Amino acid sequence: MADDLGTVDADRPADAGRLARLAVDITPLRDSKPFRRLWFGTGISAIGSQITTVAIPFQVYQLTHSTLVVGLLSVAGLVPILTVPLYAGAVADAVDRRRLLLLSDVALATVSIALLVNALLPHPRVWALFVCEALSTGAYGFQRPARNALTPRLVPEGQLTAAIAVEDTVFNLAHVAGLRSGAS
Repeated sequence: MADDLGTVDADRPADAGRLARLAVDITPLRDSKPFRRLWFGTGISAIGSQITTVAIPFQVYQLTHSTLVVGLLSVAGLVPILTVPLYAGAVADAVDRRRLLLLSDVALATVSIALLVNALLPHPRVWALFVCEALSTGAYGFQRPARNALTPRLVPEGQLTAAIAVEDTVFNLAHVAGLRSGAS
């Protein structure tokens, strides 16, 4: 039997099967409560980090009206992103990863509070935005290896690929949330 578009109903189950193969396997979220907690916490942290990633350059531009100064802000983030990961992986291997993840999240939250305090000042300081950029990039440099090392310990080996795909999904959603916050 054909519908109004001339498509035969017998083809629909095959199309549904193809679409199902494109969907992200959420089995790790269903089967592992610790992974589910990590995923949820990572999502909140990632969304906040992405909003901060948009907010700092935006505020620098609002204060200076200089694209050059906004560009120089990248240097403040470049130094920690090039140096911190050299040590962060070794630190993540040497200490409790959960504690390192919590400490890095506390550091990121502290940076957010510092950004709020600075924004509420009668005359916000541009130098404080540079310091916050460097600190948040450094904290993220410690967070990423700790988080990546936790995932294989929380899900069975057969679900690791699916777990990584689910983690990537939350990061993609966080990027969109960060971009949307900047567009508002």
